[in-house]
Amino acid sequence: MTIVVRIATAADLDTLAQLNQVVQSVHAELYPDDFRANVDAEGLKALLAPRLANVIIAEVDGRPVGYIWFEMQTRPASPFSPARRRLYIHHLSVSPAARRRGVAGALMAHAEAYAEGEGTDEIALSHWAANTGAQNFFAAQGFAPYQLLLRKKMDL
Repeated sequence: MTIVVRIATAADLDTLAQLNQVVQSVHAELYPDDFRANVDAEGLKALLAPRLANVIIAEVDGRPVGYIWFEMQTRPASPFSPARRRLYIHHLSVSPAARRRGVAGALMAHAEAYAEGEGTDEIALSHWAANTGAQNFFAAQGFAPYQLLLRKKMDL
């Protein structure tokens, strides 16, 4: 099995919406009050269309089976911290049939190579606390927690 990664094009937007549904379903199952069960395909396509240079598709046997969306982020120095430039991963999705076959790893390797090519030494991402599959995958990729986001739901 050969995994090919390539930059997404406008012709991939419908496929990206389908691949995003995989992650959308997981999020909706874990956090039904916070996520819609179905992705807003038109909204997603409008969001990604101007960002396709930073969306990478993974293909197996010529069929798209996953994608990663990332961006370079620059933060100026502040009284609290030095300037920072990092690669931030917004989305990573792999179809269930292609999981545990190296697809996510190939997408992450592409993101790491891109970060190195941009001269940054940091990649950041977030995942939902209840998504233990994501937690385990990212830990295996060398990611470690560095900031926690907490919330308290109010009884209204």
